[in-house]
Amino acid sequence: MRGPVSLLFALVAGLAAATSLLGFLTRTALVDTDQFVATVAPLGRDPVIITAVSQELTGQIVAAIGQQTAVPDQLVRTVAQRTISSTLRSHRFQRLWVTVLKTAHHQIVTEVRHSHSGSVAVSLRPAAVQALNAMSDTIPSVGGLTARLPDSLGQVTVLTADQAATVRKSLRLLDLSLLGTSLAFAVATMSTLLISPSLKQAFIQIGLAVAGAAALQWVGLHLLSAYLVAQVPAGAANDVAQRVADVLAGDLLAGTAWLGLAGLVLAVVAALWPRFRNARRVE
Repeated sequence: MRGPVSLLFALVAGLAAATSLLGFLTRTALVDTDQFVATVAPLGRDPVIITAVSQELTGQIVAAIGQQTAVPDQLVRTVAQRTISSTLRSHRFQRLWVTVLKTAHHQIVTEVRHSHSGSVAVSLRPAAVQALNAMSDTIPSVGGLTARLPDSLGQVTVLTADQAATVRKSLRLLDLSLLGTSLAFAVATMSTLLISPSLKQAFIQIGLAVAGAAALQWVGLHLLSAYLVAQVPAGAANDVAQRVADVLAGDLLAGTAWLGLAGLVLAVVAALWPRFRNARRVE
């Protein structure tokens, strides 16, 4: 029974390794500011994201100045859409975008760690004000309204209060699962090495189990990402969700693929090592 039992422990080790790595990468993406910014920053140059943000800011600008000027809302909307889109593509906004991301991440981490009950929002007010100043070239009456803009202009909600609470609970569960899976991997690996009839067989079993678990996890991540995106209504919001999912899942998929490759390498080396050792002895 040593062979089947060691195989069972090897399967547990493979599943634990894949789950532990996924938990570690997910937690790093959520908590580490530099990693978060490096992952999400490219979205600031994505045309789909730029279009969605410009539409949001355009709606806020029309609502903010529509009652303060005699200019038709449609004209304000057209000029604002064009101007904001140009502003968001500028190098100045790209620098602002990184600052906004750091601020947003700080708010999210603060919410998670200190259990605040409010929503999390970021401010794109500098971009909105810059766009309004540029709009004054086309609509002169807009130029004098900057000082009377509401404080809420440019505020974009990142997480609602309920979503922030969900993130907080999920991170706590993630910490517990990360500890549990790491311990399970260590125990299952040692059990495989001790029970297996030979070290060669043990390492082959562990390597193949890790590779198989990584492959299943890679497929599962793709399916989960597609499912979550499908829950967002079709249109601009769905396009944004697809871009965000692609970016956030990228590191998880890459890490899972590398884990699978490492498992295969371990199995191949374990299978070939005795032959290589014997060849060296003959020489």
